[in-house]
Amino acid sequence: MSSNPSKPDPNPNNPRYYSAEEFVSDVRLVFSNCITFNGPDHMIAQAGKHVESVFDKQIKQLPPPAEAKATVVKKVATPPLPPPAPAKKASVPRLLSRAGPCTSLVVPVRRPSTSVQPVIRRNEAEQLSARPKRLAYADMPKKMRKAKVPKDDGTAEQLKYYAKILSDLRRQQHWDVAHPFYEPVDAIKLDIPTYYKVIKKPMDMSTMRKKLDAGEYPNATKFFEDFKLMIRNCFVFNHSGNPGKSSWDRFAAIVRREMEASATPSGRQ
Repeated sequence: MSSNPSKPDPNPNNPRYYSAEEFVSDVRLVFSNCITFNGPDHMIAQAGKHVESVFDKQIKQLPPPAEAKATVVKKVATPPLPPPAPAKKASVPRLLSRAGPCTSLVVPVRRPSTSVQPVIRRNEAEQLSARPKRLAYADMPKKMRKAKVPKDDGTAEQLKYYAKILSDLRRQQHWDVAHPFYEPVDAIKLDIPTYYKVIKKPMDMSTMRKKLDAGEYPNATKFFEDFKLMIRNCFVFNHSGNPGKSSWDRFAAIVRREMEASATPSGRQ
């Protein structure tokens, strides 16, 4: 029994009352438990008795249960049977007596039908019985969902500017200081077998270009971090007394100047 008959509970597993007596019994149990635990003289028990008396007054106004109406089964009138068809009398030849002329009524014999059924050839029968075959239709292509266009927060323009920096660093005027960073370090060719033991995350401009073209940089900050990682790897592996240190400093200065000229992402070190 739902508390609101107009909106019955759709879940049959929830507890429910099937009669008013069950509900009244639970209300009595609440007051009984209160007196059992607190004692009849306790303040809570006295309040419970007062609530129970109010409940008793209200329960007297409970409408009586609706009487179940007996289901009346309507009898369906049976239609009368049709009258039997009259039996046909068989025609029997009638013979006259010998006293009269010897004549008789002879029932004419029905000749067998001489109509010839048409002969259907095999190919014609196949044409008559053949049903149109269903055509195999290819599955309709599913409606392509429109890709969500990210909000333009300036990232595309910044990455476009950084791609221009990569191209500018490959010009002849920067070749002498930038060419060591064009491709991944060839430890065998340069005879530095310990390079990849020291440098755990190598980075170069060619790898950055591939990641940029593949859209692997979600924002300009990630691109700038790879640039800083490439410069940092150079100074970590090569000691301060290396003859090429001045060239690396010049390359770092060029990159820093180009980065500052662009819309450098926030959080840059």
